[in-house]
Amino acid sequence: SDGPSRLLPTLRSRCRHLRLHPPAWSQARKWLVSRRAEPDSDDLLGIASGCPLSALRLGEGNALERFDRAAALMQRAARPGAWVSSLAAEAGDIELRELLGWMQVYLVDLGRWFADPAASRVPRARSVHAMLAGVADAGAVARQLRETLRAARDAASTANPNRQLLLESLLAGWSAADRAGQGDRPV
Repeated sequence: SDGPSRLLPTLRSRCRHLRLHPPAWSQARKWLVSRRAEPDSDDLLGIASGCPLSALRLGEGNALERFDRAAALMQRAARPGAWVSSLAAEAGDIELRELLGWMQVYLVDLGRWFADPAASRVPRARSVHAMLAGVADAGAVARQLRETLRAARDAASTANPNRQLLLESLLAGWSAADRAGQGDRPV
């Protein structure tokens, strides 16, 4: 089960617990390249958190294009004077929960990059990470990730939040959080 806490305690007590982890990065990459001989295998694997089957599924669609759009959205929102209303509207063709998921993936990778640039798992995002280094810090990334997770929870609920307002609030918070204590530096 991928959700053992949802199982009844009487069932859990009679089960053997096995924790399965993704394969080693090099092994997963080798497998993915054997299935999809494309130059973006490292990006797909990074976006899929090292899970090769997920990376394979992502490669079958235009996942990298949507990830790039989410990364660009985060970068543009961090610019001083960003018009978050128009930025939120530009992403209108991406389903809200999917967009929030891409933003989460981007922010997690950005957090890795702040800890150690070599730890970033998505090579295509490193240039955007470097651009954001002048206006963001690890604390702002952590706060924004928390807010993005909260927005994803709201989007998945039955409350049916207003998409435009939710995105505007999220992007405005990112813009303000980036510049708090940093000064207004252009990206």
